[in-house]
Amino acid sequence: DVSSNSTLSNSGTLSVGGDLTSSGTLKNEGTGTLAVTGDITSSGVFTNNGTTTAGSDFTNTSGGTLTNGGDLTVTGNLSNTGNSSISNSGDIVLNGNLTNDSGSSIVNSDTISLKGNFTDSGTYTGNGTVIFNGTTQSFTPNASTTYAKITSSSSAKLTVQDNANIKTFTHNSGNLEFKKPLTVTTSYTGSTNTGTVIFDDTVTTTCAATFSNTGLTTFTYSATFGGNVSFAGDVQLSGNLTSSGTISFQNLTVTDSVEISGTQITAASGKVIGTSAATGTKNLTLKASGGTITAGQIGTSTNKFNIVELDTGSHDIDFTSETIYANQIKFTSSGNVTVTGITYDGDLIFNTSEKVSINGGTGGFNVKNIVLQTIPSSFDLSGNIEITGTGGISFPRAVVLTGNTSLKTSGTNAPVTFSSGISGAYTLDVNNAGLLTIDDKTSLTDTSNADVNITSFTQSGAGAVSIAGDITCSSSIQFVTTSFALTGNVLLSGNVVALTSAITLSSLSSYELSVVGKLQAYNDVTANVNVNALGDVVSNGKWTGSKSLIFAGSNNQIFNPKTGTSYSSVYIIKTVGTF
Repeated sequence: DVSSNSTLSNSGTLSVGGDLTSSGTLKNEGTGTLAVTGDITSSGVFTNNGTTTAGSDFTNTSGGTLTNGGDLTVTGNLSNTGNSSISNSGDIVLNGNLTNDSGSSIVNSDTISLKGNFTDSGTYTGNGTVIFNGTTQSFTPNASTTYAKITSSSSAKLTVQDNANIKTFTHNSGNLEFKKPLTVTTSYTGSTNTGTVIFDDTVTTTCAATFSNTGLTTFTYSATFGGNVSFAGDVQLSGNLTSSGTISFQNLTVTDSVEISGTQITAASGKVIGTSAATGTKNLTLKASGGTITAGQIGTSTNKFNIVELDTGSHDIDFTSETIYANQIKFTSSGNVTVTGITYDGDLIFNTSEKVSINGGTGGFNVKNIVLQTIPSSFDLSGNIEITGTGGISFPRAVVLTGNTSLKTSGTNAPVTFSSGISGAYTLDVNNAGLLTIDDKTSLTDTSNADVNITSFTQSGAGAVSIAGDITCSSSIQFVTTSFALTGNVLLSGNVVALTSAITLSSLSSYELSVVGKLQAYNDVTANVNVNALGDVVSNGKWTGSKSLIFAGSNNQIFNPKTGTSYSSVYIIKTVGTF
C-alpha cells in the first residue's frame, strides 16, 4: 500500500507479488519496470512513463489521476470510476474491458487497445486511437462524445451499442454491427477483410467511405455519405442511399422501395441489382447527377421490380443493352434520352422535354408499352422496334429517321400515331396491329407540304389507316391495310404507290386522295373518295365505290384496268400530255 501522504518513485525494477493499492503518489519513471501480479487500485496520483503490468485489474477510483506516457498492460479490466481521470500519451494494452464511468474522464493522445468491451458514460477526448482486437466485443459510446479514431480489428464481431459519433473509423477485420445511428466525419475505410457490416439504424458521413469488407453490408435504414462510397462486398438496402460523390458496388439487394443517389452510379460487371420482396411490388430509383449510370442487370425473372427509374438530372441518358426485370422503366432527365437495344416485358416511361432516341441496335428494341410522362421535343428512330402491349405508341412531336426503321405493334389493336411529321433519308416500315394515324402538321386541306418526307414508306400491318398527312418518298409507298380513311386531303408521292390488299377508301367529309407516281392496285378497290391520279394507274382488281377515279396529270398517263371490270366513274381532265 502507498498511503495518501506517501510518494513512491521507481526507476528500476519493482515486482509486487500480490495487489497494489495506492492513495498517495506513485511514479514509475521512464527507466522503471513495475510488475504487479494482482490488482492495481489507485485513488491518488499514478504516473507511468516506463513499463507497468497489472496481472489482474486496474481500478482508477475516488478522484484518482492515472497518467500514462509509457507502456501500460492490464491483464484484466481497466476501470475509471468515481470522478477520476486518465491521461494517455503512450500505449495502453487491455486483455479485458475498459469502463469510463459518468463523472470520470479519459484524454487519449495515443493508443488504447483492448480485447474486451468499452463502455463510456463519462468524458472522452483526444486525438488518439481505440483499437478493438479481441474476438466478440462491444462498444457502448457516449452519444454526446465525438471519438477521434476507432479501429475494429476483432476476429469475430464488434457491436456498437449506442449512437456513435466518430471522426475516423477503420474496419480491418471481423464482423460489425451498429445498433444505433452512426456518424463519421473524416473517413470510413479499412483493410480488405471477409467481415460483414450491419447498420440497424441510420448512417451519416460527411466524408468518403470505403467498405473494404467482402462480406455483406446491410443498411436497415437510410445512409448518407459526404463523398465517394464504394463496396467491396455485396449490399442489402432497406432505406435510401445518398452520396455527394460516386457510388460503386457489387451485387445489391433491396428489401423495400429505395432511392440511390450520387454523381455516378456503377455496378461491377456481371453483378445484379435485385429485390428480395414479392415480385413487382417495390420501386428502385437510381439518380446520377453526373449523368452516368452503369447498372448491369436490374431485377431477376422471378423477382422483378415494379418501377425502375433512371434519373440523370440535367445530363443526357444513354441506356444501352441493359437487362431489366420490372413492370416499368422510367427515364427522367432534362437532357436527351437515348435507348438502344433493349428487350423486356414492361413499359418504358419517358420523362424528358428534350429529344428521345430509340435505336433497335443489333438485337432489336422490344418493350411492352411506351408512356410519355412529359412530351419530348422530338424523336429519333432507327432499327427494329417492336411494342408488344396494347397501348401501342404515339409520337406527338416530329420524328427523324436516323437509320432504316421497322416499327411494329403486336398487341391486340395496338395503335401507332404520328402527329407532327416524319423526315430522314431512310426507309420506314410500320407494321400496325391497330389503327395507324398520320396527322397533317399544317392543315387538313393542305397537300403542298409533306408531313412524311423519307426514302420509302411501307404500311405492313393488319390494322386500319387514318390519314390526313401527306407522304413524299423518293422511292415507293405501300399500304397493305384493307381500311384507309381520309381525315384530310392527302397526297401520296412516290415512284410507285402500291395498294396490295382489297381496300376501302373512305372519308367522313369530302376529302380527296391525290397520287403522284404510278398507282398500283393489286386487289379490289372500293373508292368512296375521289382519287386524283397524277401518274399511271394499274388496276389488277375490281374498282367500285361512290366516287371517281380522276386522271389529271400534267404528263403522259397510262390506265391499265383489269379486263372485264366496270368503273362507276372515270374522269379525264388532262390539259397536257396523252392518255
